[in-house]
Amino acid sequence: MYKPSPAHRTINTETLPAVGLALVVCLVLAALAGPALAAVIPGSHGDTAAALPPGSGEPETDTAAMPPGDSPAADYPDWKGEYWTNRRLNGEPALVRNDRIINFDWKAGSPANRIPTDRFSARWSRELTFELGIYRFYAHADDGIRLYVDDALVIDEWHTFVPNGVYTVDLRLEGLHRLRVECYERTGVARAYLRWEQIADLITPSPTLTNTPTNTPTNTPTNTPTNTPTLTLTPSPTATHTPTPTHTPTLTNTPTNTPTNTPTNTPTNTPTITPTPTATPIYVTVTRRDGVDGYAGTEDTYISVWDKNGNHGAYRDMWVREDGLKNGLIRFDLSGIFDSTYVDVSEAVISLQAHGRSNANPVNVLAYRALRPWAEMEATWYETSAGVSWEVAGCSGLGIDLEATPLSSTRVENEDDLVQVDITDAMRTWAQNPASNYGVVLKSDGPVQVRYTIASSDHSDVDWHPELRITYIVSSLPTAAR
Repeated sequence: MYKPSPAHRTINTETLPAVGLALVVCLVLAALAGPALAAVIPGSHGDTAAALPPGSGEPETDTAAMPPGDSPAADYPDWKGEYWTNRRLNGEPALVRNDRIINFDWKAGSPANRIPTDRFSARWSRELTFELGIYRFYAHADDGIRLYVDDALVIDEWHTFVPNGVYTVDLRLEGLHRLRVECYERTGVARAYLRWEQIADLITPSPTLTNTPTNTPTNTPTNTPTNTPTLTLTPSPTATHTPTPTHTPTLTNTPTNTPTNTPTNTPTNTPTITPTPTATPIYVTVTRRDGVDGYAGTEDTYISVWDKNGNHGAYRDMWVREDGLKNGLIRFDLSGIFDSTYVDVSEAVISLQAHGRSNANPVNVLAYRALRPWAEMEATWYETSAGVSWEVAGCSGLGIDLEATPLSSTRVENEDDLVQVDITDAMRTWAQNPASNYGVVLKSDGPVQVRYTIASSDHSDVDWHPELRITYIVSSLPTAAR
């Protein structure tokens, strides 16, 4: 039976409505070393013998076979490639063509003349038939990349470039399946890469044994006759002038009953096979961002010691400054996400787009779980909402305004970094008690005074709005057959 390495997470989504397959999902970051990432096994792409790694500097292996311009609308024997001149795949694609494999290193260029070198996105889709087995998919991009199988999101790395990052997922596949890959480029170097290989056959586990009684014979006594002596009388002759005759006993046999053994039935144990139900974990990933798919549930603002009575709920940015001089507040509406009491949050991350700073120094962004409600359009340095004060000004009352220990600390070194804030522990609390969701307080510390500017949900660029990504497990127990 296939056993994943410790770095992998095992995921079974056999009951997920959108996918009739079991998913064994893992996410790892691996260093790209050597002249090539890996050779493509037969069947990986249906064509080449070896695939170039992203960033190898070699020409794209599939561009030479493609005619100039777009392919006819129905002529996509390999991957249908669609390209947009924005980062969110919005509107009609500016370019549609057949791409033989997904192995692109555009460097500082673009997929085609009509596509800009920065801030573009792409989608590739096709159907493929797989023999029964477990397949490992490898994905890499500069910047973000996503992989869907039968419309189920199995790799979700929609963020700026991670150096030498390769993302993997293990899937149990059989038969015909739909694959879809999406990527986006922000600025600088652009790459996109996907391959897969079969890593194991799937072995069905054997049933377990339990005992059920059946009948075998044992002995129980019953009665049959045997002989035991008894007394009877026999007359003896008498003589004249002799004593009166008497009787002398003699022995004869009369049957009586004694026990003998006759077999009867008593139970003994013989093993039979019965099914044992097991819990089936289902991994679900959801994202929330204002302006995407109709969502408008983000509340965010910042409070400043230099503007103690000012509210910044409608401002396009949040500011954080070292030593808690400027603190951010952010909350996402979680309605409709956790619809089961059997929920285990695996990961929860808020992605924040930095786009400015007061000087060229790094900072650590600290995320704390807020313990009190606050109003986006009323919160100030002194007050959570109109007429209600913080325990300590600046939302600094440990254990009352916010938890004493941060949920996470994220290093930010560049003014345009994507800041990934881990709030998993808080989300686990909110999943079980939604009423306790008062959001997160963002503070910062560092070696010197520096202010970082982070786009809020009111920023004009939707791509820069804060995004919440949650991965959680829903456990269900199948009903045993009767």
